[in-house]
Amino acid sequence: MTRLVQAVTTVILLALIQACFDISKKQQSPLINEKHAKALMSGEALLPSDLSDKSISCPLSQTTAATENYMSSAQVDYSKYGWEERIAHDWEYFSAQPSEGKIQVIDIKKQNNQYVYKYLSNGTQDDLFEPWSSSKVMAITAAMAKARSSGLKGLTKAGSVPFSDLVTSIHSYSDFGQSKASSNAIATYFINLVGRQKLTNYFSDGWLKLANQKVRIRGGYGEAPYRPVPNLWFANSHPAGLKLKGFESGEQDPLAQSYRCEECGLTGNKPQTTLAMAEWLKRIALHDRDQVTNFPNLALSDVEMLFYGLGHSQSDEKVGGMMKGIGQGLAYAIAETIAGENQQNPKKYLDDLTQGQWRIWQKIGWGPSETRGAAEYVLLAHVCLPHFQGGKEFTISAQVGIDGATEADEAKVGMKMQSLLSKSIRQYFAGY
Repeated sequence: MTRLVQAVTTVILLALIQACFDISKKQQSPLINEKHAKALMSGEALLPSDLSDKSISCPLSQTTAATENYMSSAQVDYSKYGWEERIAHDWEYFSAQPSEGKIQVIDIKKQNNQYVYKYLSNGTQDDLFEPWSSSKVMAITAAMAKARSSGLKGLTKAGSVPFSDLVTSIHSYSDFGQSKASSNAIATYFINLVGRQKLTNYFSDGWLKLANQKVRIRGGYGEAPYRPVPNLWFANSHPAGLKLKGFESGEQDPLAQSYRCEECGLTGNKPQTTLAMAEWLKRIALHDRDQVTNFPNLALSDVEMLFYGLGHSQSDEKVGGMMKGIGQGLAYAIAETIAGENQQNPKKYLDDLTQGQWRIWQKIGWGPSETRGAAEYVLLAHVCLPHFQGGKEFTISAQVGIDGATEADEAKVGMKMQSLLSKSIRQYFAGY
C-alpha cells in the first residue's frame, strides 16, 4: 500500500510539474526580432472572415461580477468634472513599470441590462505624451460633427472624394478608392476645418471634462492640408453641396501653437494621455448603446463610417475606416495570450475563436522625435471578441518610447510595444 501511495504521489507531482511548465511556457511571449516587430507595426490590418455584420455592438453576456467592481455612466455621471475619481478603477493593475511603457484598458461588461466599466492602468494614465497619428481619430470625429451640425446629414463626399475613402486613407496610410491624398494632409485639413479651439474644447467643457487641462490638440500633422475640389461637402440632405467655413491653414488659426511653443514643453502641441484617448474612443464605440456619453452632433451612421468605412468606393474591399488601420501587433498579442506558442496564424486563430466575428478598430502612430531624442509608438484600439468567455469588449491605449531618434530605432520601439502588449493583455485576460 505504501509503495502504491508513493507511486501515485510521484505521478501527481510529475503531472503538477508538467502543468506548471506548460503554464510557464504559455505565459512566455515568443521572442520576436526587429524584422518581425517592424512587420507587426506596419503590416496591413488583419481582417476577420465574417464581415457581414457592420454594426459596432459587441455581443456580451450578462456579467455576474460584483456590482461594486464596475460602474455605469449613470453611476459615474461623466457630465461633471472629477469623474476620474468616481469611476471603478485600479490604477496599479498592470505590473509593467512606467519605463516599459504606458498602458490603459477600459473593460466593458453588461450588468442588469446596462453597460458598466472598469479602468485598468499601470499608474501612467495621466502622463502626457505626443500621440503622433493616433490622435487623428479625434480630428475625424470632430469634422463629422461639424458637418452634421452644419446641416449635412448622411455625409457622402468632401469635394469629389467619398468621405469614407478619406477616412480609410488616414488609417491605412495609402491611396484608397478615390482618395489619393496623404494621411497627414487629410487629418490636417480636418483640424483646420474644425478649428483648434473647438477641437480642444471637446476635452474639457465641450464633452470629456477631463481633469487634466493640459490635454489638447493645437497643432497639425506637418503637411500642407488636403484641398477638396470642389470646395464643398455633400450629403443626402445636401446633394448640391455645402461649403463649410474653416481655416485655410494652421497659420490662420489664432489658437494654433508651434510644436515647441513656450507652454508646450517636450510633449508638443497636441499632448494626450492614455486615459483621454481611451475614453474618447470608448464613448464613440458605445455611441448607440450608452447614449449618456454621446459625442455632440454625431449620429450612429457617422460612427459606422469611421469604424467600417461605409460608403467607400473601392469595390474590391469589404470594409474601410478603422478596420483598415495598419498594424498586426494587437491581434498577435491577443492570439498569443489565448493560444500561447501554439498560434502561428493570429487571423485564423481569432476566426476560429469567435466564429470569424472578432473586430479590432485601431489607429496607430509612431516616429522618431528629435525634440525628445526618442523613437515612439502609440496604439489606440477598440476590440470585440464575440463567443469568447461570453464575449469580451475593451478599449486600449498604449505608448512606448526608446532612446534614439532615427528611423532605424523604429523596429526596436516596435519590439518594446509588442512586449508591453503581450505582458499586459496576458494580465488583463487572467483577471478579467
